[in-house]
Amino acid sequence: MLRKLRRLFFKTSQKDRRKFVRLRAHHLLKYRVVGQQEYQLSFARNISAGGLLFYAPEEIPTQSILEIIINFPSYPKPIKVRAKPVRVHRLEKVGGYEIGVEFIEIDEATRNFINRRVLKAYSMAKGGGVMNLFAVTFLLLAVAGGIIGFIVRFCGISVAVAPLGWISLTNMFLLLSIAISVLIIAHKK
Repeated sequence: MLRKLRRLFFKTSQKDRRKFVRLRAHHLLKYRVVGQQEYQLSFARNISAGGLLFYAPEEIPTQSILEIIINFPSYPKPIKVRAKPVRVHRLEKVGGYEIGVEFIEIDEATRNFINRRVLKAYSMAKGGGVMNLFAVTFLLLAVAGGIIGFIVRFCGISVAVAPLGWISLTNMFLLLSIAISVLIIAHKK
């Protein structure tokens, strides 16, 4: 099922070897090379259940092992992982490096939490946005229909809109808007 979701929402290529979907993020984190005393403060640029990409002012050798503590919104405590750099890219214009790491020590509950959050964010961005647009559109049609119906009735103008009439048409749009809103709320849970 995860593979079907990926095909629906994300661009994939033959070169993409990632096991997990990534989410652009700006989570604060601290990192240090195992054996060093002090943590360095940084931020994640993207994250997945398998690793993350973060900024570092200095180059980190790919044979290093890192301890990383990530502040992840809605997680009860900071996430602690061990990771190994798999990609180090120098940022010529701004200085510093982008470090892509793969998690090598992460508990399964934390990995599952991150994966669920990433997939939920993508599904809301892709599918939820369309549903929200439909709900708002039908709500606006209902309001416009109600206003026009009131003006037509108040001024005594006879306008043939539909066999149902203005009130029935307005009620139909309002019910569609409510039904889609209920589906969106049920989908979020």
